Amino acid sequence: MTDIRKDLVIIHGEMVLLKNYSALNFAGFVKILKKRDKRTGGLLRLPFTQIALRQPFFTTESLTRLVQECEENPELLIPFETEVVESTSAAQGESNSPLNKDTNISLGA
Repeated sequence: MTDIRKDLVIIHGEMVLLKNYSALNFAGFVKILKKRDKRTGGLLRLPFTQIALRQPFFTTESLTRLVQECEENPELLIPFETEVVESTSAAQGESNSPLNKDTNISLGA
């Protein structure tokens, strides 16, 4: 169960990085258009920005929703104390099992 939680934490972190990357790309795109408008005297920034906002690689609503869902359910990302205690006691119980102490198994010799 802890492997699943670890994977969820990794996925959450990757989604946050992807969201930040998207925002950084958009800011860079706007700066490039602004510089072009300044050099050419044109006004391409507003129409191109509006077109870009409708493109799938610039929309982050679904990604934002997924990040918020992960953050609203921290119990999915943080292991319960009882699970940590149970997994520790289970690991100790395996070393104390009767097969490890008193059982000798012969393999047909």
